[in-house]
Amino acid sequence: MKPIKIGFPVSITGRYSIQGKESLQGLLLWHSRIKYRNGIFIPRDNTNSKVELKYYDDKSNKSKCIEVTRELIIEDKVDLLIGPYSSGLSMAIAPLTKQYNRVVWNYGGATDEITENGYNNFINAISPTSDYYKGIIDLFNVQASVNDRKVAIVYARDSGLKSTL
Repeated sequence: MKPIKIGFPVSITGRYSIQGKESLQGLLLWHSRIKYRNGIFIPRDNTNSKVELKYYDDKSNKSKCIEVTRELIIEDKVDLLIGPYSSGLSMAIAPLTKQYNRVVWNYGGATDEITENGYNNFINAISPTSDYYKGIIDLFNVQASVNDRKVAIVYARDSGLKSTL
């Protein structure tokens, strides 16, 4: 059985380098566990399949992220993509991944725009940003008296994406 190729752009340098390096470390740890267990069990074939990881530094830059994602799809022919960290970078690769009909495991792009723009090839591992504070606001409404209902939410836009708060 041929190995499953998993590719991802990752911010080893640039604005998101801390998050990128942490993500890379986690993925490499996961990969070492898969290797230790002789691959991922595929029930349909009743066998294990090895996993190959391929990644490139996207430099926390939209253009570079698109470039390396294109390379992962066309040159490296990965079976699955893991998305980059940040909503801006995730949205940057979304049209390309949809064009090539590639599934993206999205762990770091929380913008609502992914689903709003019909990128149904993204499997979102995290809640969209519009859901971040719903629970705390509901709790606040239940516990606070009418006179105490004051709250301030401070946020920053990421790379010009629209906010839904």
